[in-house]
Amino acid sequence: MGYRNKNIGGEKLEAMTDRRGIKEGNIRKKAINSFVVLMVLLSVFAVSVPTVSADVPTPPEITNIVMTADPSSIPADGVSVSDINVSTEWSDGIISGWWIHFEITSQPGGASLTDEWDQVDTVGDAYTQLIAGTNDGDVVIKASASGEGWYVENFTTVTLLPPPALTPWNNITQDDSTEVTINESECVYFNATADQPIDTWRWFVDGDDQSHDYDEFTYCWSVGGTYYVAVNATNANGTSDTLTWTVTVDDIVPPASITNLADTTGNFWINWTWDNPADADFNHTMVYINGSHETNVTAPQNWYNGTYTPHATRTISTHTVDTSGNINETWENRTTTIPNNVPVLDLIGPQFPETGETLTIDANATDLDYTDTLDYSCNRTDLFTDFNPITGTGSWTPSVAGTYCVDFGVSDS
Repeated sequence: MGYRNKNIGGEKLEAMTDRRGIKEGNIRKKAINSFVVLMVLLSVFAVSVPTVSADVPTPPEITNIVMTADPSSIPADGVSVSDINVSTEWSDGIISGWWIHFEITSQPGGASLTDEWDQVDTVGDAYTQLIAGTNDGDVVIKASASGEGWYVENFTTVTLLPPPALTPWNNITQDDSTEVTINESECVYFNATADQPIDTWRWFVDGDDQSHDYDEFTYCWSVGGTYYVAVNATNANGTSDTLTWTVTVDDIVPPASITNLADTTGNFWINWTWDNPADADFNHTMVYINGSHETNVTAPQNWYNGTYTPHATRTISTHTVDTSGNINETWENRTTTIPNNVPVLDLIGPQFPETGETLTIDANATDLDYTDTLDYSCNRTDLFTDFNPITGTGSWTPSVAGTYCVDFGVSDS
């Protein structure tokens, strides 16, 4: 409108100057003053309007503005663009150089135009671009033009579309809950409903991409614990927020029993070994000796060593337990006896008594089983008539010369 007023104001002042100029006898000073006023007024108008070539005549009235937006909806992503096109209808012909004013009159926030003013080209068209903001909603753009005694405008709307929104569902709670509790070896069916058509689905279990491009997903767990299932969806409007379920798997299944229970022994000890079960949540083996709970052996240890008296007999019994405290009530048993160590008789050697001389024998023995009772023996108690099997002592006085064979021995009990 400023451009238009400038021309009209100029015409009025020029007309006034012409009428004053044709009067004969006017004072020269008056004519000069009028010229100065004219120049001042033209200067004031010139600073507020766009510059137009002097040879462009005053355009006729624009009678209509036709606006189109292509596309009329774009993602609210801060970068997408909609082309805003304007064609004009004139009352008499088309003249380039006229201005169309573009402005956003309503928006959810963040959108902008590449130009607010644009010249009508030789076919009556003008053009700008809407750059999307990050807030979704409708952006209303107005195009307007004005001249002497006329004003015309029109509007178009570009919708800024949000990324998809997802609604969860699962077959355990049968609703939109994202907290799910199941038992070991159970499965969960997950479903996500989007409010827009989706191009790509992505599912994750504990952060691992499952390469599953569908709106539903099923997963099973064999070990108790806390797990996370997540999904997002992508289309031309962007990627949805990630939807996450927390899955608590209650461990109700005990581990398998130990296997290959075996033993080795020493003089005063028994060492039992076994193979732990392969269960991922196996924690420890409960060890019982002769029916009494002795200790817990935590994996990966797979042995127990006990110290006992000689010849001891012990029965080991076991239960297995997992990290959730589930106990396998099946007993695995093994009875073991520490073997006897045979006592060793000290060497007595040949003896050479004289006839009528008393020979005294004091047999001694060594037994690693320090608690054993030693029993000494002599095969010629007809000679060593006083032989004592407890002390291993006895005596004999030979009356007849000769060679005699006497066996002394020892045993334990």
